[in-house]
Amino acid sequence: MFNSHTDLTNSASLVDIQYAVTNVAPEVWSKTTNRLPLLRKEQKQKAQETLSNLLSTPLTVEKDEHGKPFIQNPHHISITHCQEKVGVVASTLPVGIDLHHYSPKTQRVAKKYLNDFELEYCQSFQEKMLFDVFWAAKEAVFKIFGVNLAFKDIQLHFDSSQGKIEVDLAKRPEKVNLAYQTSEDLVLCLAQLVV
Repeated sequence: MFNSHTDLTNSASLVDIQYAVTNVAPEVWSKTTNRLPLLRKEQKQKAQETLSNLLSTPLTVEKDEHGKPFIQNPHHISITHCQEKVGVVASTLPVGIDLHHYSPKTQRVAKKYLNDFELEYCQSFQEKMLFDVFWAAKEAVFKIFGVNLAFKDIQLHFDSSQGKIEVDLAKRPEKVNLAYQTSEDLVLCLAQLVV
């Protein structure tokens, strides 16, 4: 599974970045699948605990006026929840993270988040997972900014020969580096603002 020991961060020139993916306790997941508020509470606690361990300091995760998480620390953070999984990332530069379980729905709603070029590219491959990679990549990039960025304005260019995705923000001057990893049923994407 995904963990901080995987060399994911070197694949896209991400700097000074730490991340971890962990599970909500199996007994919590099985007991709370029909009780979303309780599951969200457990995910929030697990994210805070994981960030504290990652940064080796006790901390409290807060949210800004747009709902973006932050900590009273020099690190930028991002958090993702995906069923029983919780992922966190911290860096001295603005970052985003997304975990996404493969889902046929991602392909069905692709016209809502992919531009025409991306849609044609994804459809040209037999790899249905590519839609999920693009969704998770756009979500991770969006989390860097938190507001004022449409998914279709996050333009992705996939280099299949190198397994890299380049990011072009159509209406913004900023540059973003992106790294991703896939497993049997999940996609993990990390995004970082280039300064």
